[in-house]
Amino acid sequence: MSATICERDVASIKESLGLNYLQLVRQPQTLRMELIYEVHKKSDKGNETMEKLKKIIENARSGHCIIYCATPENCRKIFESLAQHIDKAELGIYHGKLDETEKNNAIQRWWSGTCHTMIATSSFGMGIDMSDVHHVVHYVFPMSMSKCLINEFR
Repeated sequence: MSATICERDVASIKESLGLNYLQLVRQPQTLRMELIYEVHKKSDKGNETMEKLKKIIENARSGHCIIYCATPENCRKIFESLAQHIDKAELGIYHGKLDETEKNNAIQRWWSGTCHTMIATSSFGMGIDMSDVHHVVHYVFPMSMSKCLINEFR
């Protein structure tokens, strides 16, 4: 079951598992009027980009913010840059190269409200269904619209 799977992936899954009798059911309405999409050009000067991220995080103070990065290394760099401007206690980092204890601590801080901004790869988000995620930032745009939508609708 998926809210965002594309037709090609459904066909591939059905064929791979030999489940050709399964039927794809889609809801007629996937438009989410409460979502606002903005695209900002990243500056060549890293400080300007960090200033933009800082403002986004400050605007999301009443809730949560997720900053998706392409790699664990991107996550670390963004975390370190933002930690120079924002209290480290409010920031979290999550990616597949963390050990289980680090992942669990990051998620616990997120759910408890200690961490307001999670800097993560797409490995963060499965099961994250919080009504107060006010901003989702893709520091590097996902490789496909399908991957983008998966992150947006989590």
